[in-house]
Amino acid sequence: MSVSFKPILIIAYLLVNTIIVEAQIVSFLVAGLGELETPFGKVPKEDLQMTSYFMDTSAVAVILLDNGFLSLEPAASSWECNLISFQRIKLLKKAAFEDFGKRIITTQGHEKLVSVKAQTINPDGTITPVKDFFNETDGALLHKKFVFPNLQEGSIIELEYKLKSKNIFELYPWYFQSKVPVHHSELVMDLPPMFEYMYFFKGQSPKTDLHTIRKKLVIDNTPVYDTIKYNRYYLDSLSAMRPERFVTTVDNYMSSVKFQLRYIRQLYQKPEKILHEWKDLAKELLENKKLGHQLNNRRNYDNIWRGVKPLLEKAVTKEEKIRAVYEYISKNVAWIEDDFSIFTDAPNLDEAFKRKRANSGELNMMLIASLNEAGIKATPLLVSTIEHGFPNKEYPMVKQFNHLICYVEDTEKPLFLDAGNIHRPMNLPRTSSLNGAGWVLDKNNPRWIDIPTPLSNTTVASHFILQKNGTLKGEMSLTYLGYAAMEERMRFEQDKNHEDFKKMWSKDFPDIIFDNITVLHTDTAYLPFKRMMNCSISDFAVLTDNLMYVKPILKMSFDENPFKQERRNYPVEFPFPIQDSLEINLTIPNNYNIEDLPKDLTLILPNDGAKFIYTCENVNDKIRIKIVININQLRYKVEEYDKIKSFFNQIVDKKQEQIVLKKK
Repeated sequence: MSVSFKPILIIAYLLVNTIIVEAQIVSFLVAGLGELETPFGKVPKEDLQMTSYFMDTSAVAVILLDNGFLSLEPAASSWECNLISFQRIKLLKKAAFEDFGKRIITTQGHEKLVSVKAQTINPDGTITPVKDFFNETDGALLHKKFVFPNLQEGSIIELEYKLKSKNIFELYPWYFQSKVPVHHSELVMDLPPMFEYMYFFKGQSPKTDLHTIRKKLVIDNTPVYDTIKYNRYYLDSLSAMRPERFVTTVDNYMSSVKFQLRYIRQLYQKPEKILHEWKDLAKELLENKKLGHQLNNRRNYDNIWRGVKPLLEKAVTKEEKIRAVYEYISKNVAWIEDDFSIFTDAPNLDEAFKRKRANSGELNMMLIASLNEAGIKATPLLVSTIEHGFPNKEYPMVKQFNHLICYVEDTEKPLFLDAGNIHRPMNLPRTSSLNGAGWVLDKNNPRWIDIPTPLSNTTVASHFILQKNGTLKGEMSLTYLGYAAMEERMRFEQDKNHEDFKKMWSKDFPDIIFDNITVLHTDTAYLPFKRMMNCSISDFAVLTDNLMYVKPILKMSFDENPFKQERRNYPVEFPFPIQDSLEINLTIPNNYNIEDLPKDLTLILPNDGAKFIYTCENVNDKIRIKIVININQLRYKVEEYDKIKSFFNQIVDKKQEQIVLKKK
C-alpha cells in the first residue's frame, strides 16, 4: 500500500522547511540518505578480551550493540521508509554458533535490501569478512543467506544492512530485547513532521532524548560531514528473553516499539486521518482480493460448493449442516502446518481446494463461503495467535492479525470454527487461537469479542489387586474430553499398535506389561476418546519382613512441578481450563492389615483459581483414593508465582506418599 503526492507538494514541503532547519538538512533530504557513519569495524579492545558478560555470566552470547536508524524519504511521487541496522554480538560459547553464526535477511514485494556487509573479528584482532551471500525465493519472499566464517569462542560478529520499504503505514518495528542479553540497544528516528505515527510500546519503556549523528552529505557534488540531531529511543543492560513453561509467548513481554501511521499533514490542507475507524479497516479488508473478494464472488469457490451441496440434503438441523460442511473441508484439505494467514496464497479458494493443502485463512474462508451459500450467516473472525502476540484493540493495525477463523452467531450458542483437523470437533479452535479476543470482520458491525476457552478433561478409573509378592495387577480406563481427546486421537493415529504409549509408561515402570489395550471412538471427534487395558507391574511394592510399602499413584496430570525456577520473569498462562480426576481402587493381600494411609488434603487457590482434592479411605479392607485437579484461572501474575509453585509442589509431594501394610 502506498501514498501518492503531487511532486509540487513535496517540493513545497521541502522549501518551507528551509526556513526552520539548516540548509544542509534540506540538501540531505533532497539528496537521499547518504552515508551514515556506524561503528562497523571499530571494536574496543575490552570487547575483544571479554570472556563472560558481567550481567549474566551464564550467557552464551551478548549483543553488545544493536543500533537502528529509521527514516522517511521522498521517492518519485511517494515516500519510502529506510532502515539502517547495525549489530555487534560477542559469542562467548560454542553453543551460540548455531543461533548466530548463520543469518537470513528476508524481504518481500514492497521491500528492497539495498546493502549488506558482515564480518568476524577474533580475539587476536583477525578480521574475516563474509564474502559469500546466497539468494533464495519462497513465493513473494526473498531470503539472503550467509554464514559468519572462522568462528571461535570469543569471536565478535558484526552485521550492517540497509532496507527500503514502500510501506509507510506500518514502519519497521524495533525490538530492544533478544534471547540473549543486550548491553545497549537504540533506535534513532528521522520522521518528517507531515507524518504523525502512533507508537505502541511493549515491555520496559525505553529512554528517549535528542541524539546527534555525524553524517556524510553531498553538497554541490562535494562530500561534507555535518552533525544532525534526531530523536533516540534506547535501553541498556537488558536481560535475555528466555522461554518459560506456561507462557503464551515471550514476545508479549519483549521490550519493543511498533508504528502505525495516524495522520498525514500536507501543506495548506487539513490533516488526513489514516484508518481512523475500525469500519474503515473492515471495508478495506472486505474489498481485498485475497480476503473479502474471495468470499463475495462464487466463482472463487464454485467447485467447493458443488461438493458441499449434496451433503446438506441429508442434514436436518442447522447444527447438522454446519457440521457437515466443517467435516467436509477438514477431511478434504490439509493444513500447511504453521502457515497462518488472513489472506489467500492461491489465486482463489477453488485452487487451494484442488491442491488439497491450504493455509489457515484459506481453510476457514472455504468454510465461511460454503456456510453462507447454505443460508447460514458465517463471518470471518480475525485473531492474533498466541505465538504472534497479544492483540491490540486500541488502533486498527492489520498486521496484528495472522489467523482467520469462522464465527457463526446465529445458533443456540455462538460457534468458533477452525477447520483443518479431523480430530478437532466444532467449537474447539486451535490452541493457538486462544489468545483472548478476536475481531469480527463484519461490514456493518465490526467488533471485538472474547474467544471462549474450551476445557481439557482426563478421567482415570482403575481397579488393582496387590499380590503378596508385591506385584500389582488390574485394569485401567482412561477417558479424554476436549483438547485432551484431540491430542490422544492424534497420538493414536500415529501409534495404532500402542508402542509409543507403552514406552511412555515403561519410563516410570520398566517392568510394566500391558494386555488387551482397547480404544473407543477413534472415528468421531464428538464422543470421548477412551483407552481400556489390563496391566501388571512386578515389584511394585517394597517388602520387608512384616511390612509392605506402596506408592499407589501410577500417573496423574502433573507428575512433576512445571514451575521449578526460583523466580519467574513472566506471568503463568495456561492455554485452557483443566479438569482432571483419578480414582484408584486397591485390593490388598488378605494376609495384610492397613497400618497407615496418606492423609486427606484440599488445596484451593483464591477465587477458586485452582483446586486439588486428595482423599484416601479404607472401605471394607479395600483402599480407595480419589484425586481431583482443576485449573480454572488461566493467568497468574508474576507476583502470584509463589502461590502456583507451592500449589504444584504439594501435588507432587502427595504423589510420593505411601500406603503402609502390615502382615497379620
